[in-house]
Amino acid sequence: MRFRPTVQQRLVPASVGALGAVIAFEVLLWTNGEPLLQHDSLSAGLAALVLPLGSLWLQRDHGVELTRRGVTVRGARRRTVDWDGIRDIRIEGQSVALYRTDGGRMLLRAPHALLDRAFAEKVAVMDGWWRQYRRD
Repeated sequence: MRFRPTVQQRLVPASVGALGAVIAFEVLLWTNGEPLLQHDSLSAGLAALVLPLGSLWLQRDHGVELTRRGVTVRGARRRTVDWDGIRDIRIEGQSVALYRTDGGRMLLRAPHALLDRAFAEKVAVMDGWWRQYRRD
């Protein structure tokens, strides 16, 4: 079983960032006395389209994978926590947090409540796997 950020969850931050960069670029041009919406603006607009798509591509493998062994978190690096190494699973804000038996806490990027109607069901599935595969 695998949970990944939804397309909307991956696109929104990148789109907002790209839009902010384009606005900052336009303001910089305007404050330097150059007219708005010329060829440089076209380049900035194209960048605003390409950046979110690049973000989608870069994050294509990010997420959480549930296996009989435990939870594998995939991001820039891969981390695995055995089910026996998890003391509790909690919802914190809009995210899921794994509390480890060694006292550490791992905040997961997926599942995430923002723009995901199936968040509660995903957390229930994760909790069910934890209860089924951990050894008491």
